[in-house]
Amino acid sequence: MWSHGPYVPGAPVPAPGAGSAPYRPAAHAAHAAHAAHGTAYSAAGPATLPDLSSFQPSGETPAKAIYADAPQAPEKLDALLRQALGEAFADAPRTALARAGMLHKHPEVIRMAVALAHSGLGVEIQQLRAEHVPAAQIGLRIEADGKQVPLDSGELRDFRRPPHSVEVFATEQVVETIIFRYPDGSYLTGLDGNPLGRSVAKPSPPFSLMDGEFITKITGYIDTSHGSLQSVRFHSSKGRISMDYGCQAPRGMAFAFAAPPGTVVAAFSRKEGKPCGRIEEVPVIAMPRRCSARPDASDVTTIRWDVTTQAICIAHPSSQDLVVTAEEKLRQLLELPADWDLLSFCRGQRLLGPMGGRQSGTVCAKHRCPEMIQEMQGLFDSTFRKIYTRDRRGAPLADRLKVTDVYRVLNDQVWREYLRHRERLRLLRWNCPALEEQVPNGPATHAFCESLRRMGRSRLPHLDSQVAECWLFHGTSFEAAAGIAENDFRLDLTGSNAGTLYGKGIYLAENVSKSDEYGEGPRGTRPEEESVKEDRSQVPVPPAPAHTRGAVEPLTRHSVMLVCRTLLGKVLYNDEVNPSPDAIQRSCLAKGAPYDSVLGDRRKIHGTFREFVLYHDDQVYPEFIVVYERIYFHERFQDIFGQMVERCRRRQFQGPSAEEEKVLKSLWDRYAMPHQGQIDKWQLLDLLKAIDQPPEDEEGDLDETFREINTGGSGRITWEEFLAEMTDRVHHACR
Repeated sequence: MWSHGPYVPGAPVPAPGAGSAPYRPAAHAAHAAHAAHGTAYSAAGPATLPDLSSFQPSGETPAKAIYADAPQAPEKLDALLRQALGEAFADAPRTALARAGMLHKHPEVIRMAVALAHSGLGVEIQQLRAEHVPAAQIGLRIEADGKQVPLDSGELRDFRRPPHSVEVFATEQVVETIIFRYPDGSYLTGLDGNPLGRSVAKPSPPFSLMDGEFITKITGYIDTSHGSLQSVRFHSSKGRISMDYGCQAPRGMAFAFAAPPGTVVAAFSRKEGKPCGRIEEVPVIAMPRRCSARPDASDVTTIRWDVTTQAICIAHPSSQDLVVTAEEKLRQLLELPADWDLLSFCRGQRLLGPMGGRQSGTVCAKHRCPEMIQEMQGLFDSTFRKIYTRDRRGAPLADRLKVTDVYRVLNDQVWREYLRHRERLRLLRWNCPALEEQVPNGPATHAFCESLRRMGRSRLPHLDSQVAECWLFHGTSFEAAAGIAENDFRLDLTGSNAGTLYGKGIYLAENVSKSDEYGEGPRGTRPEEESVKEDRSQVPVPPAPAHTRGAVEPLTRHSVMLVCRTLLGKVLYNDEVNPSPDAIQRSCLAKGAPYDSVLGDRRKIHGTFREFVLYHDDQVYPEFIVVYERIYFHERFQDIFGQMVERCRRRQFQGPSAEEEKVLKSLWDRYAMPHQGQIDKWQLLDLLKAIDQPPEDEEGDLDETFREINTGGSGRITWEEFLAEMTDRVHHACR
């Protein structure tokens, strides 16, 4: 039975055994649910499960190769559930099948049951929603040995609601007092007989919970020699993590206590004077009495238990109907972020075995997020820099990248690996400098995201500043993006699309135009390795666009990019012209290495871009797949110019409309970016060719045309000069 131990994320689904409870068609729903809950399994090994439907590019054309939502496959889900639940449910109606699956203890069975319930085919989901969880415990005291004791009526009266904030009194060496505060104004103090703390303990900033947010996990360190609590940290149901209270460099024994699925933490404490045994994934909480007045040692009585550590967990306040309860249980078992779309995840593709960078089987879904398009567009625009580098290998540089679709990657195994690495990094780099101190002026993505966060308008997930977590870009192809989303990054493929200037690692960028270099589209041959050593003090001039060179190969307009969560940790700054890849990798990978990532500042050396390199796949999570279109100024200008000429012929032209001028100015700002808002004669030549009005030759006549337009004589054409000239050319074209 699975009640003998906690679920280990990534474990396979067991094979069905002969002990499954029989399905009884005439039984009451609650009775049938109890029977399913008691289903037993043998230790014969994992069942052979057919794959669920996968996400595939819908792709009518290569330019439209975007990711489609997973098709519903209730027949496959039905077969998988019946196989997992055993012969007892071979002939059960789908509603009963879904009910039994949602009451199961294994997350893979719960996931399939939730997906089947939402399929709408043969399942009465409203009937399931009307059912309460049978015999659900609403309060538990969990002892150190794992024994669970239901709370009595008096104890339950003290824990009707979870806390809304936590205050901690701590010194630099020890946590002295924890106070849980509840919505009704009452409070609960923590450490045994010490409600307000000793000596010089001072209150730290409280960990305040938002509406609908609860504490689901507590981690920290215990000094086993003295039995004192060195540090503590709180984890919320929305994925937030509190600061580390107490010692910032603990040397004791780590603990991680999580509330059982369907419950939340109501209090936390432990007795002093006795070392805490090593308990993994078990809530460890002792329950003092609740009080209504101000905290005072005279009116607080602590209940002393016979065991060193105990727990109080109460049912999740919103766990009322069967479907919601199953979804919350699944989220806790798999440690899924609170803002993941659970239905999309449940409909995702089951991938078996380790593959690529992930270490175990997983479920992967790509959830479409149209509400994120505007914010992603702002992130793209704010980090775009029009600079041509040799990594484009002859491909033209767009003037704007227009976001057309955003998909969030929901991959539970890859996410947990990232989560574990983040926790290790928090303990290893407890004194990690702030992101802005390690990266001069901070990453380009950071400023935009922080400005939206301060205004309360950001939809991006919360990041952990203690480990220098930030958003960075990774350019790739449609096929590779799908592979990374499903199987994580593969360090063995490092350098397959670019060089390895800083060694074999995952290369990310703060500027979207840098990552666009590695997206979809044809390229010339890769530069020779020795070209890394060439003098590049001058930024290379980009070749003329393909249409001006007489190339027959069309421009590749659609591409894809990953927006990644990245754990920079301690950053090694490098501004060497010819860095040593081996030495750089050792500084991040050797035992006791002082750094976790590398910032290669090619912007300082050559005026191009800064690159971030990481050497562990668990330091990067591919959070979003962004599909975008490359917009070229000369093509958009050609369209608008043609529209203006047509209006002029109808005698309706009074100059560019406000919308036309807005579009042209927006693209001009990027087209003219290399010369600070102005263009040279070669850029002018591209635009004149686009409207079929080229000069007679590209030498003397081009120079004369350029001087006529450049009335200010600055040697560069400004926006005002360009707009006036194009307006005159519209009138001239109508004659």
